[in-house]
Amino acid sequence: MSIVPGIILNDIVGLPIGIGDVLLVPARFDFCADVEGTTEYCAGSFGPDLPRLRSLFNCYDLHDETVLHYWLRARIPSAFHLRPATGGNQGRHDLLEFPFLAVVHSRSTATLTALPFICADGYRGPGLIFPKTGFDTSAKQRVAAAFWGVLLESPEDIAPFEEWVYDDESGLQKVYCGRDLLCICDLQEWDENRGRYDPHLAAFAGELFACPDCGGSGVEDVLTFREDCATCDGQGQVSW
Repeated sequence: MSIVPGIILNDIVGLPIGIGDVLLVPARFDFCADVEGTTEYCAGSFGPDLPRLRSLFNCYDLHDETVLHYWLRARIPSAFHLRPATGGNQGRHDLLEFPFLAVVHSRSTATLTALPFICADGYRGPGLIFPKTGFDTSAKQRVAAAFWGVLLESPEDIAPFEEWVYDDESGLQKVYCGRDLLCICDLQEWDENRGRYDPHLAAFAGELFACPDCGGSGVEDVLTFREDCATCDGQGQVSW
């Protein structure tokens, strides 16, 4: 279905949020190839409190763009009460791709205009993708200011997630984002014979894996000396 030139609208999802004279509506749509623009109005230009976000995730050694990327993936579903598409396949390259329709009231006439945009990652970090033509700069600036304003108002209000994503340099990565922890783990390469990845090459906090000191047996076995492994208390499994 197409009610806005240049896009194919599939559904309206989540909870719309109004701020000023802009209504932000979570949607599912596809840009026509010749209409989609480039990423602009990046989140980093709208004053995110990066020390606050790093404290939220207890991470201090990642690039600003990476922190913003995964914070937005956790923040947008919470703000707009929506369930994003999940990853887990070898072709998934990005977890941050959220389409919206911004319904904007014209300041010169009594008309409403629907402006489509996508929150996605770009060369300068997370930003917004608008249509190439058809909307003036002032309208896009109003939408961008409203969108980032909604998300930055309550940065700690997030929806924790755990997903897989494919990186061209690192291969498959396992990502967890929640309060006090942002984990990005490189996983084993695709096993063509078994048709799956090994999801336990790296473990998240709280995830059980074989105790490295007893190999999962639960006992210490040195010559004739045997007793419960002190590391896992005889359970054979530990978490970190």
